[in-house]
Amino acid sequence: MTGGVGRIALLAACVATGVLPGTVVGQETNPTHADPVVRRSPTGRPTSFLQDSLRLGGPIPLEGVLLRGEEPMPGGLVVLHRVGAVDAGPVDSVRTGADGRFSLTLPRLPDPETGEIYFASNRHQGLLYFGAAITGAPSLDSTYTIQAFDTLRAPAAGAPLEVEVRYLLVEASERGWGITDLVQPRLDGVNTLVPEPEGATWATTLPLEARDPRVVGGDFPPEATTFGPGRAAVAMPISPGSRQFVMGYEVESLDFDLELPGSTSEVEVLVPESAPPLQIAGLTPAEPIETPEGITYRRYLGVALTDAALEFREGEGPGQLPVRELGVLLALLLAGLGVWVVRRGQDGGPVGAGAGGTRTHLPAEASAPAPAAPSSTAASTADPAAPPPTSPRERILFAIARLDEELEGADAVRTERIRGERAQLMERLRELP
Repeated sequence: MTGGVGRIALLAACVATGVLPGTVVGQETNPTHADPVVRRSPTGRPTSFLQDSLRLGGPIPLEGVLLRGEEPMPGGLVVLHRVGAVDAGPVDSVRTGADGRFSLTLPRLPDPETGEIYFASNRHQGLLYFGAAITGAPSLDSTYTIQAFDTLRAPAAGAPLEVEVRYLLVEASERGWGITDLVQPRLDGVNTLVPEPEGATWATTLPLEARDPRVVGGDFPPEATTFGPGRAAVAMPISPGSRQFVMGYEVESLDFDLELPGSTSEVEVLVPESAPPLQIAGLTPAEPIETPEGITYRRYLGVALTDAALEFREGEGPGQLPVRELGVLLALLLAGLGVWVVRRGQDGGPVGAGAGGTRTHLPAEASAPAPAAPSSTAASTADPAAPPPTSPRERILFAIARLDEELEGADAVRTERIRGERAQLMERLRELP
């Protein structure tokens, strides 16, 4: 299995559970320590104090740092939140010191039986940024990091972000062919992009022939997305790092063009063997894949594309190549990518990990230049050093906490929406085993 196919199937599996990999959380890990015998917290307190607190079941110290981009942020307000199965809310708050560091106290270690979690946040220039979900003692083993960013206005038509991967899955439908189209843009730098009034933060392309375009998953919710001829535009804050945008649409035939402006690192198209012979100018045929159910997909690949134009043409296709078995992951893809689960939360776009850093921050609402739209419960960061909550329960609890934070200062209309979304999430929580 190629890395590309594995990634798209993995993303699909996460869509099926309601959350894409990565996002919502981002905590810096610190596997090396100057003193191999006695480790100290950022405030100089020996970590034996933490160990004693854990052993005695008393209050738990949380030592952390607040960053503004890559630099410490002095005087920032850090709020500690608790989220349980039936209630949630802020627990404590503190201002950071001159070095950006802070110290908070958890009333107790989170209870794994109830799915209880804690996390800390900071609001910077109208956007809300979160640290990692604290689910147990391992979450307290390293410096707790919250990373915020200054905002920057995107061009009115949207910023030209590099696309790391683009995957298209083609399936037969009643109206011709249904396409699930996954785009993974990446924002570099140290600024969170916000849209101009009536403008977009980022935009991508789709065929002019596309019908009924819609958001079916990923980090950007339907409310923040508008579709036009050959274009899907997102208007919400986007912080540094990688995101996924998953849209679905129909085409009458497999004769269409797809423009890929700018830089696209990797493209892969999966087409069922039952489809007519197909050529895609701009891509190279690769060995087909076969699911355990015996369904075969033809594959077309492209790498390092710049201002590419893909031309899909029905007709004489490539010669038959050896078929390899994809296994369970493609089955998950087929089952999962068409699912749009109730996933709301604060928002500004999951802020994942950028190159060389572990970031995951979620702007909630932009009181800064542009209002932020509500977002999905999980965003996307592809940084293995910053894993997200490990279970659907933790993800839902984290989303509820973000909604509770967003509720503060919301107007009547927004309050009603937040409470409705929170009720839906609570219902999902109660349905979990």
